[in-house]
Amino acid sequence: MHFTFGSPYWLLLLLLLPCFIWCKPYPKTYFFAKLSWIGSFDRGIAWESWFKILLFSLMVSALAKPLVYDAQKSMHKKGRDLILVLDASGSMGQSGFDVNDRLKNKFEINQALAKDFISQRYDDNMGIVVFGTLPIQLLL
Repeated sequence: MHFTFGSPYWLLLLLLLPCFIWCKPYPKTYFFAKLSWIGSFDRGIAWESWFKILLFSLMVSALAKPLVYDAQKSMHKKGRDLILVLDASGSMGQSGFDVNDRLKNKFEINQALAKDFISQRYDDNMGIVVFGTLPIQLLL
């Protein structure tokens, strides 16, 4: 098992962590007649600051996209990298090309063919590019 980050440059934001300790807003000044009424509160870093540091660190590590992968499994794959390109332009809206259902248009026929093709690929890496006049989301 290997561990890496997909976007490691986000980890540079961790250099801002000292600001949670050193860049505190100045407290308001209160004047009291008798200072003995006030106790001294020097606890170091309060738990709120530690919580903010932890939360910031977790958010930055999430932005860096941590990945865990097994290098041995990917070396034994025998599949191919395939990209399927589908046309979604206006000309694909023509119907009458399916013998069983004359109301199906070309795009629906191509979409069904693509689903069948992808379901038969077991060890391949698949990608889909859809182009045309309108953006269309495919659930394959």
